Amino acid sequence: MDISASTPLPFWKRQLPFLQSKRDKWILVLFSVFYAPFFLIVFQPFGVNNYDPTHEVSLVFALSAMGFGLMNGITLFVYEFGIVPLLFRKNNLPVFAVRIILALIFLSSTTFLLYNYIGNFHDWSFKSYLGFIRDVSLMGVIPFGVIFLYFGYRDNRKAYLDLQRQSEELIWLTADNGKDKLGLTLEHLLFIEAQDNYVAVFHRENERVKKSLLRTTMKKLESQLQAFPVVRCHRSFLINISSVQKVTGNNHQLKLHIERVDVPIPVSRSYIPLLEEQLDIHHK
Repeated sequence: MDISASTPLPFWKRQLPFLQSKRDKWILVLFSVFYAPFFLIVFQPFGVNNYDPTHEVSLVFALSAMGFGLMNGITLFVYEFGIVPLLFRKNNLPVFAVRIILALIFLSSTTFLLYNYIGNFHDWSFKSYLGFIRDVSLMGVIPFGVIFLYFGYRDNRKAYLDLQRQSEELIWLTADNGKDKLGLTLEHLLFIEAQDNYVAVFHRENERVKKSLLRTTMKKLESQLQAFPVVRCHRSFLINISSVQKVTGNNHQLKLHIERVDVPIPVSRSYIPLLEEQLDIHHK
């Protein structure tokens, strides 16, 4: 029986974890509310002080800067919670890049409108609008960069802690030579198939099904796994009971359906009573 593992997606097609949860979106929105006035007041970029080195921050200037921050927050709130779910069904690298570019254009547009509204539309021109897209995009590189660095650090730390936790729970499968070993958690183990002088261990890795080969026998692996809910269902298959999603067939021919595996696993008639007992225990 030929069961092939799924091929990993190219990196540009993989789903990015950034800005997927409501919490992450709120972090971006709130950060932009405070970042814009801070940046405008402290650095006074793009000639907001009319290039006067002696310019002092007045109450009006500070309130205006906070107004731009509030406008940025409202814009990103509407964009992330209203527009993004409608326009972007995926979150791979190309889609995410378009999503960020569009966000910067939205921010530039609302900033341009607010700036002209405050100034009685004294700078209402397409050339000025293009300048706002350039300046606001340059200004937006910092908050987006900081947010993504934070998200990256947070996700890497979580992955590290998960890996550390999993390393304490690893099941080690050893080949005949005693040197080749495969360590994985019980929840990641799906099933094991005999293939000539090897056994193929099918397991989950990064939400994909991966096949790892060990030069040993099914009998030896069965012995190594006797303390776990991994049982023989066929002379060529060992199955992790917890990975079984559905059982089809009857007492003469059962088939086990495994998560993320298209081809069902056959059950030999001699193993049906033991397997039914194990499945009953599992479903209680």
